[in-house]
Amino acid sequence: MFNRLADYKKFKAQGKQFGVLGCVAQQEGEKVFERAPYVSLVCGSASYRNLPQMLVQLEAGQQRVTGLDDRQTDECFETEYTARTNPHRGYITIIEGCDKFCAYCVVPFTRGKERSRTSASVLAEARQLADLGYTEIQLLGQNVNSYRDSDAKKTFADLLTSIGEVSGIERVRFTTSHPRDFGRDIVEAIDALPALCDHVHLPIQSGSTRVLDAMQRLYTREEYLERIAWIHSAKRDISITTDLIVGFPERRVRVPGNSLTPGRSRLR
Repeated sequence: MFNRLADYKKFKAQGKQFGVLGCVAQQEGEKVFERAPYVSLVCGSASYRNLPQMLVQLEAGQQRVTGLDDRQTDECFETEYTARTNPHRGYITIIEGCDKFCAYCVVPFTRGKERSRTSASVLAEARQLADLGYTEIQLLGQNVNSYRDSDAKKTFADLLTSIGEVSGIERVRFTTSHPRDFGRDIVEAIDALPALCDHVHLPIQSGSTRVLDAMQRLYTREEYLERIAWIHSAKRDISITTDLIVGFPERRVRVPGNSLTPGRSRLR
């Protein structure tokens, strides 16, 4: 974007227009027009699928166009990929948005409520990737294991298993998990199917139930450790990675046998 109105007038005279896309646009909405009068289009991250129609509106002479979905939308994203840079690993988004409302996080307000693709759609894309020669798939979502299939009623563990059974797919990963929705059936699926990678990323955020409650994380320290115990009890040696917030509101948090400080994080 340009900082001076003169810049806008110069480029406008050349027939050019400007737009703002992404999470900031989703959050700020039409306030963007007030702060930047040279902007013609504001498109939030939850409505990028409508971008072609919005560009048509601009071409038709409309001065200001918005494409902002709020948390009431039930529309699910179904956008064909246009390019993949990794020749071996293909990323598939299976769920968008978040319903958790952690105290420190803007995602529920910028990405909207949780909306899952149907398992049939996800599996079709996985098979397409396999046909193109991809051998690894990574499933993506703000809370990937919060996935809820509105069609065939598959759980996230069911979906993992189905993708792991696609011919030609040798490795399946997923990120990122929310401890509240991490079920034992996910561990059982990893145990049962070699194509599912023996790795789980499970954010801890804090080792204190009091701090977790202040964060509105929706699980306790004991519930988190229960999930770690499920993973440790698996037949396969499943590796665990994590992330945490240090200094909310304490400068240091602890889990049994480990001191979690900036730059040092261990679970086993």
